[in-house]
Amino acid sequence: MSFEIPIEDSENIVVCKVVWDGDLYEGSASVIAMPGHEGTAQNLTDMIITRNDLRDVRYRSEGEKFTVGGWKSYEGVVGALRTILPSLGLQIGHIGGDAPSLGRGRTDEITFNEQQGGIE
Repeated sequence: MSFEIPIEDSENIVVCKVVWDGDLYEGSASVIAMPGHEGTAQNLTDMIITRNDLRDVRYRSEGEKFTVGGWKSYEGVVGALRTILPSLGLQIGHIGGDAPSLGRGRTDEITFNEQQGGIE
């Protein structure tokens, strides 16, 4: 399944999208330019290639795993993007509910904690 991560400039205009094809932990990402912003999309693509070192950085996961490597999963892509986008004058736009499922076990745990009045 495909999930879009909108990338906005400083004026909150979506200039490109990073599309994650896969589930929470397995898949691949690609940068899709919006018309008129092909240069910005290419700069982001180049930065992703340049910052391959972020694969070794561990980012928090909301799913069954505690952490994920940068660029190696949906959450790893989002985490790595949050690291590099400010240097390009960009930011992640509103993702909303368009994200891979956390998995049945994690979803059940969240529901249980909410029912018991716990802190999630």
